[in-house]
Amino acid sequence: MKTIGYVLLLLAVIVVARFVGGATGRISAEEHTDTASREMVHFLEEMERFQRDSITRGTAARNSYMSDLTASGWDSLFDPDRMKSDTGLSDSKMIISKAKAAFENYKLQVLVDMDASKEQIRSLDISDKEEEVMLSSFVSGSSNNNEILALEEQALTRAEQIVSLLASSTSWTVENSRVVFSDDSLRTEVSSHFEKINEISHRQQELQAAALNKSSTNRG
Repeated sequence: MKTIGYVLLLLAVIVVARFVGGATGRISAEEHTDTASREMVHFLEEMERFQRDSITRGTAARNSYMSDLTASGWDSLFDPDRMKSDTGLSDSKMIISKAKAAFENYKLQVLVDMDASKEQIRSLDISDKEEEVMLSSFVSGSSNNNEILALEEQALTRAEQIVSLLASSTSWTVENSRVVFSDDSLRTEVSSHFEKINEISHRQQELQAAALNKSSTNRG
């Protein structure tokens, strides 16, 4: 999700740096074009290797997280029929606990992968200037990833607050596979949390769309 947009942006920045920041002038004008072409091919090969490895790391981390969430029972957390038989919502609390643990593992893995990407940039067979520009651009682009992590954590917190509200109240029941409230204030508070979760989801979708957009633009 994050890597494709970053890599294409880095590629654009480095290419500009090569043409504007000056390929070395130690060779003759006749040799310059051919040497610059070979250097660019080599650079693109290094970038392709970095892109492939970064995408592999990011995909593996995300897939593992989604698998852990599914195993926690997250998909059925607010299923009315499941909640109906969940006395005191003890199972719901356990689902939240497992989901939070899965997120912490995911967040840690994302940070580890980001460090791995930085180390890989430093190990690429490119010039010091290119490495500097590439690292700077990578760190700048990471803000998108940090926001996604923050949003994910907010959604989990909101879900936990909903479970806590319901667990501490007897002003709701499940009828015909629907949660029915007998307390308007409780319904309003729970609805407010769900609205915030929807807003978080929309923002995450916007960030993903923006990343895909940037990828398409840079390809063009």
